[in-house]
Amino acid sequence: MRPIASFDELVVGQEFEFGSMAMPIEEILGFARAYDPQPFHADPEAAVGTIFGGIIASGLHTLSAAFGHMLRSGIMAQVSMGGTGMDVRWPAPVRPGDEMALTARVEELTPSRSRPDRGVAKFRYTGRRVSDGVVVLEFLGTHFLKREDAAARVTLPPAAGARPWSARRCRRWSGPAAGRSAPPCRPPPAPTRRPPRGPACSRRL
Repeated sequence: MRPIASFDELVVGQEFEFGSMAMPIEEILGFARAYDPQPFHADPEAAVGTIFGGIIASGLHTLSAAFGHMLRSGIMAQVSMGGTGMDVRWPAPVRPGDEMALTARVEELTPSRSRPDRGVAKFRYTGRRVSDGVVVLEFLGTHFLKREDAAARVTLPPAAGARPWSARRCRRWSGPAAGRSAPPCRPPPAPTRRPPRGPACSRRL
C-alpha cells in the first residue's frame, strides 16, 4: 500500500483496504491474562458457563490488533503526528480463529488554523468477520497528519492594491506575464509602533 504523503492529498469519502488478520487463541489468552482478565477472555473452562459460551477476544485486544495491523501497512509512516482519541464499538464478539478484514474511510478533514504544518483527519475503521461479513469492530480515530509544504500555504496581509502574498505564488511567477504584473514576492513590513501621546508620555517624564 502506498503511504499517505500529505494531509492535503486526502479527500472525504476516500477508502482504504488493509487486508485481513487472524485472532489465534494463544494471542487472545495472552492479552486477556495480562490486560483484561475477565473469565470469558482469559479462562477457557470458566468461559463455557458465561453468556458467550466460550472464549471471546477482549475488545481492547481486537482494537489494538486492528490498529497495529493498519500501522504495519505503512500507510501513516510519513505523516503521522499522533492523535487525540477514539470512539469505539464492538457490535459482535471475536472468537479464537476468526479472521477479520479491516477497512477505513476518511470522515472529516480539518486543516489546523494555529499550526499550518498539520491537519486533523478523522478515519472510520471497520473490522468485519471474513466468514460471514458481520461487523465486529468499528472505531473513529482522530489523527494529526503532516502537510507537505506548509510554507506555501501561509498567507500574509496584502499590501494596498496587491493580491495576497504566498511563497507558492512567488515561485510560480518568474516575472511579469503578458498583460499582468507580478504580485509582490515579499510580505509587507510589520506595522511600526508609535509612542503613546498625551498623559501617558508625561507620566514617564
